[in-house]
Amino acid sequence: MKNIKLPYRYDYVGSFLRPDDLKKIRADYEAGKTTYEALKEAEDTAIRDLVAKQKAAGYKLLTDGEFRRKTWYLDFMWGFEGVSHAAPKGGIPFHDVLAVVDDTYLTGKLKLTGTHPFVEHFRFVQALEDENTVAKQTIPSPAQFYEQMIFPMNAETTNKIYPNREELLEDVAKIYRAFIKQLYDAGCRNLQLDDCSWGVCVDPAAPFVFGVEPEKMGDIMDQLLKVNNLALEGKPDDLTVATHICRGNYNSSWASRGGYEPVAERLFAHEKQYLAVGRRLYAAGIDNVELTPAPLALGIQPVARDAGGILHYAEPFAHELVEKHGLAHVGPADYGNKRS
Repeated sequence: MKNIKLPYRYDYVGSFLRPDDLKKIRADYEAGKTTYEALKEAEDTAIRDLVAKQKAAGYKLLTDGEFRRKTWYLDFMWGFEGVSHAAPKGGIPFHDVLAVVDDTYLTGKLKLTGTHPFVEHFRFVQALEDENTVAKQTIPSPAQFYEQMIFPMNAETTNKIYPNREELLEDVAKIYRAFIKQLYDAGCRNLQLDDCSWGVCVDPAAPFVFGVEPEKMGDIMDQLLKVNNLALEGKPDDLTVATHICRGNYNSSWASRGGYEPVAERLFAHEKQYLAVGRRLYAAGIDNVELTPAPLALGIQPVARDAGGILHYAEPFAHELVEKHGLAHVGPADYGNKRS
């Protein structure tokens, strides 16, 4: 990564469609028909092939496609003490499909003991870097983690372990800071936080989803903002942190809907990292929001992450939005003019 200055002038989310042979061997492993070693070998091969394609396409940023994960967000949570998971009793309703993912919940106080598995995931991709490429690690945001544990399906269990939500919030931020240190010490300088929690907040059904009265949604959003920013306290100056925000994607179906107006001020005025917003901002309803400029840069993602995983930043309206709100734009002509 000698010739790469971060943040780079373009980015892409980094989650790719899993190859069919990898999906088959994972299913065989979960059914007890093959070994973990065989699964890992298949993952290694698939990731090497993906990185080779990324380099051949001229990408400067490398990811593992999230090929080692069962889901994009839950596997990360399973790497902490105090988190357990089990076969799903139901599923999460998306627009026209039920997302069948493991039930994930708390069984004790949150801690990071030992090295988190994702650190080794990063090291594998890091070893494939050359002087013109740099590895990026993607993880679910602290807000995504916190949200998972306060949803009504988990609230009763969570409240027994954390009667005080502030303590839960602090512990989530604490384990993230510990993980970020491990990742940084391993050599990571490019971290992406994937965050669907804000998309949930703008959905008309958000109060039902969170199990609160409508007037309490402001409190929920304040908690999500706080846990994200607390997790980044003490972040090394040379660690680039991006947030990718969208409304969810499961087999190309969306989980939530609604414009981003209710969360725009918090995101643009307070969150402390580069922001990549899923889909078109004008369509998302941000263009008419009065925002206080914050030390962040802006990216636009008009395509779904699983439709190739690429972020495009070329829309002319992005420049208009940036000028209107005094934000630093991250685009094909100028990535790196991050405000300080």
